[in-house]
Amino acid sequence: DELGPGSDELGPEDSDDQDDDACANVGAATAGAQEEITHGTNASKAVAGNVKIPSTGSGLGDLSDVDPAVLLFFHKDGQQGALFIDSRDPNHPKAPFHGLYALRSGNFHARPAYERITSNPYERYFLFYVSPKKCWRIGEKLDPSCREIAWIHGDEVGTGNPSGWPQAVQWNVVGKDRSSNRDAGLRCQPVETSTVASAIATAATAASAADLEQQSRVLRKAALRKRRLEEQHDQAAKQKKQKKKKWKEKEMSAPIQLSAEVPGAKEAYEQAKELSAKGH
Repeated sequence: DELGPGSDELGPEDSDDQDDDACANVGAATAGAQEEITHGTNASKAVAGNVKIPSTGSGLGDLSDVDPAVLLFFHKDGQQGALFIDSRDPNHPKAPFHGLYALRSGNFHARPAYERITSNPYERYFLFYVSPKKCWRIGEKLDPSCREIAWIHGDEVGTGNPSGWPQAVQWNVVGKDRSSNRDAGLRCQPVETSTVASAIATAATAASAADLEQQSRVLRKAALRKRRLEEQHDQAAKQKKQKKKKWKEKEMSAPIQLSAEVPGAKEAYEQAKELSAKGH
């Protein structure tokens, strides 16, 4: 039990205090895990050097903003067909789905599919074709039934692969209200023609693959730990809510205590019970 033995015997105020402490402790640990993730990405700069990233909407200032898994990608084979998605607008904030997308093995709906390179297993994004809708889609799952984050109709890009798309095409980006808006700045380029990807690739050659592998593992573990702590925090908050409900129900169902100091109170209560029993 997260709240310790005998917590059911505590009063509501004591229980609230204990639950608040549990939530606070988990929250502090979650913040620590987030600090580990931030420290891990900053370590990329120390390993690969201080390389300036071209000014675009990629949201990357230098290698401290680059996931070590992305740098590690350029140390391995299989770079053919990879794409880099970002914004051509330097004032555009970095979106969570921006980044380097590797070509997956095999096709999906008879077209190539791509997966974003990341150390964080909870920040996965995919670019794939949805045949029934005749559109390309970016989503958090490789699943046509999941809701899209951005999409573009096949008629606008033709039958070719994303690596051959004209750069003037405009994506539809889905907002928080689920409405789609055109984004003229969003672009999808082969890594060979992306200035941002080229800068990252150049910097990656100066880094140790072993160091990058280690950093990527650290980031992955920190992300897993952060998610686990968040789940514990949610569970502690749920327990607190359930205990409040339990105490409220207990108070509502408690029998009325009549004061002996009120003359005739007990007799009136017994008389009311007797009349009730007789159906009056």
